[in-house]
Amino acid sequence: MTRNSIPLKQQLQTRILVGDGAMGTLLYEQGIPLGICYEELNLSQPHVISDIHKRHLMAGAQVFETNTFGANRFKLANFGLDDRVKSINQEAVRIARSVVGSDNYVLGAICSIRGGRHELQPQELRSYYEEQLEALLEAEVDGILFETFMEYGEMILAVEIARKLDKEITVLSQFAVNSEGRTQDGVAINAAFTELTARGADVVGFNCRSGPSGMLRNLQQVTGDYCLSAFPNAGLPDYVDGQYIYPSSVDYFAQLGVQMAAKGVRLLGGCCGTTPDHIKALTAALDQYRLTQLPPAGEPAETIHDTNRPDTLPAKEKLAAPLPAREQIWVRSLEGSYSLTLPQRVAQDYSVIVELDPPRNLQIDRFLAGAHALKQAGAAAISMAENSLASTRVSNMPLAYLVQEQAGITAIPHMTCRDRNLIAQQSHLMGLHTLGINHLLAVTGDPTSFADTPGASSVYDLNSFEMIRMIKQFNEGRSYTGRDLKGSTNFTIACALNPNVKHLEPTIKRLEKKIQNGAQFVMTQPINDLHLFAALKEATAHLNIPIFVGIAPLVSYKNALFGHNEIPGYRIPQNVLDRMSKFEGEDAVKEGMEIARELITEAVRHFAGIFLITPYLRYEMTAELTVFAKQITAQAGIA
Repeated sequence: MTRNSIPLKQQLQTRILVGDGAMGTLLYEQGIPLGICYEELNLSQPHVISDIHKRHLMAGAQVFETNTFGANRFKLANFGLDDRVKSINQEAVRIARSVVGSDNYVLGAICSIRGGRHELQPQELRSYYEEQLEALLEAEVDGILFETFMEYGEMILAVEIARKLDKEITVLSQFAVNSEGRTQDGVAINAAFTELTARGADVVGFNCRSGPSGMLRNLQQVTGDYCLSAFPNAGLPDYVDGQYIYPSSVDYFAQLGVQMAAKGVRLLGGCCGTTPDHIKALTAALDQYRLTQLPPAGEPAETIHDTNRPDTLPAKEKLAAPLPAREQIWVRSLEGSYSLTLPQRVAQDYSVIVELDPPRNLQIDRFLAGAHALKQAGAAAISMAENSLASTRVSNMPLAYLVQEQAGITAIPHMTCRDRNLIAQQSHLMGLHTLGINHLLAVTGDPTSFADTPGASSVYDLNSFEMIRMIKQFNEGRSYTGRDLKGSTNFTIACALNPNVKHLEPTIKRLEKKIQNGAQFVMTQPINDLHLFAALKEATAHLNIPIFVGIAPLVSYKNALFGHNEIPGYRIPQNVLDRMSKFEGEDAVKEGMEIARELITEAVRHFAGIFLITPYLRYEMTAELTVFAKQITAQAGIA
């Protein structure tokens, strides 16, 4: 079969077309492990690749990528396949064309070779790109898709080579950029798009590194008149039991896709985590698309229905008497109890932990001001994530030391499995102990798929169970391998729990294993469902361990939608989304605080501790909620 008779670039002038979803995601879901050469499957298991194309075709896709993302000599050499460049690429085209025919479009997919890291000279890159391009063009693809490029300079080189080899073929250039809309070599996206269009790119756009919300923000920075494409991920991946899970609902993905169409995007598809279900929903949404019926660009999508959540939120409980004044709120002062561990404190007094994220720049004054304010409000401890969402932040080790020394409040730095190998993990524990930091939260850590540092790797020498057991061994005076440490640490070990699941039983089994390995208290993901507190209490009644239930105040409807659809372990009931959708600006913040107060009022009936998550360093919000929690427990006589 040959090319489509109508050039793709011509179609995109008058139509919005739907691309396919992620090839790698479906291969991974079928049990084909990461670390092998997916492109070699074109030769050894062509039926597997063919089936994925068929599933996307049935979902409504019109534009299909060949399974050739890394099918260049440089990357294939890692698998001893550097002599199979032509056969792997041309077989990929044959497989795709045999499934989708000549009425749809087949794009030869080509990835960035340098990837922001490899020290390859332009002449080396040129030879690698020329070889792969020649194979794909000879097989008569409908277009060339350069995707997941991080550097402007490398993209320019690739486009120029494609244009030299074929002056008519449709060329698409997609960047994976940071949240500031710049390439890794510092070029603003508008400038990059302008120059690429001048050099011969027919379509410019984005793929990977962000979910629908982040990609929509990138598109809102585009001001020129370009033919645009967008292939977002299905949110941020969660790493659960050795598997990557993506949270974005298909409806959310489709509705933000419509908003991207409103921004002028002519080709829409999916990247990491997207499935034929996402493409089917996107196709249906675009079939209903009418430009005049869309909300203005930048406004939130329509409400998304979650049938697994209750339809009504019970009215907030009325307090029997006026709230006490701020200076009267504490049942028992925590002054003088600084040496107590959190499990000991929670047995004496209702306790509140507040998470305050380290900043992403060198300005730490507001962070430290927040720690002081939260101590004044009555918080028992400050929790601080370790490079949350895989974004580079100030190390939480020195900040934990400053929090304890300057604010006089217990610090709970998170310790991830992601960032350090086994040698560095043990060294890190020794350093924390030396600084007098004796509370830790052991977590897996968000994968680096969306890291703000392209090319960063996830280490994962240990999982969270093994991390907890290693910390316990340090408390016993033994290293991971059993070496005598000539002393012992005194860490109080926290573990994480995600209760926002369809069935609690498997999650509780995981928690039991963490407790067996040495966890001494629990901090949960944010809970936004009033009904979940009672269910979680019942499911954990047999566990003799303090549980701090997470509550994160919402600041806007878009913030709520993003959390619900793109952040792992974060779910918001439909009725809460409905409430937030009615407000904007500070009115939305007030509503978010009201919802948080309702959640706290319910939470204190079941648990002796609360874990408040501060949004965007707005510690005034969590300080106010800390005061509120202490007030209602004081009034109720809870201790």
